[in-house]
Amino acid sequence: LSSAAFFPHTLSTDDRTKWQLTRRLFLIDTISGRQSSQTSTPQVIRVADKIELQIRPQTRSDGLIYLPLLRVHYAEIRQRDIVAGATIKVSFSVTYKADQTSLEQGLSSVQDPRLEDEEQERDH
Repeated sequence: LSSAAFFPHTLSTDDRTKWQLTRRLFLIDTISGRQSSQTSTPQVIRVADKIELQIRPQTRSDGLIYLPLLRVHYAEIRQRDIVAGATIKVSFSVTYKADQTSLEQGLSSVQDPRLEDEEQERDH
């Protein structure tokens, strides 16, 4: 197994200026690893090994989200490793990212009613 090299569909970076957004993806690629022709045995197979769905709520509209972002990382498996019975671990995750600033401000103004009762008892 090896880490994916630079291909348009395997760019793994957090630098958004280098992202290549697409509407299509693949889970297994047996075409681009072929050396001579479309009928030859692929030397490398690319497999989606890490899939992350990122969801962010819209800050100006309650209950709405921005378009979800699906990040896919690909690993490569060589033909000889496949013949030897190599396996690949696949992970899938969903990440919900929200700005907590307004939530923290809202919580700081809310008090536990039991605390209010205790304060009133001390004042009397």
